[in-house]
Amino acid sequence: MLPYAHLLIGLIVSGGLYFTFPEIGLIKAGILLASSVLIDFDHYLYYAIKEKQYNPLKIYKSIRGENKEYLSLSKEKRNGRYMRFCIFHGFEWVILFLILGIFISEYFVFISLGIILHLFLDIIDHSRYNGNAERFSVIHDFLKYKKLKKLK
Repeated sequence: MLPYAHLLIGLIVSGGLYFTFPEIGLIKAGILLASSVLIDFDHYLYYAIKEKQYNPLKIYKSIRGENKEYLSLSKEKRNGRYMRFCIFHGFEWVILFLILGIFISEYFVFISLGIILHLFLDIIDHSRYNGNAERFSVIHDFLKYKKLKKLK
């Protein structure tokens, strides 16, 4: 799912949460919104490290192009390939931020909620195009992607 969709849905969810429970405040609602979108920073990191590309607009165009190429493949071929490894796309981060939220600051709980929202949307999107709900664990993806072929 592209960042603008995460931004739109994040705005709806964080705004709805704020207006339903105004006691959470704008800062916590804003943290939830920001974390639901900024988790995609790992896509930028991937291109910066692996592809030596640093221009965000070129990276965005590359991602859109890869997505089109990936979706043009049959479901069987899609299941044998991957586009990029995303270090922040895993429930391990949710657990980490929940623990930090319990012991350090409740702001971390809202980061965790933003990540959950993002991952939930990605899982829906992924299951819609691949017929399965993967990308729930960084560890799982790392182990699985070692066995798959890179899209490009």
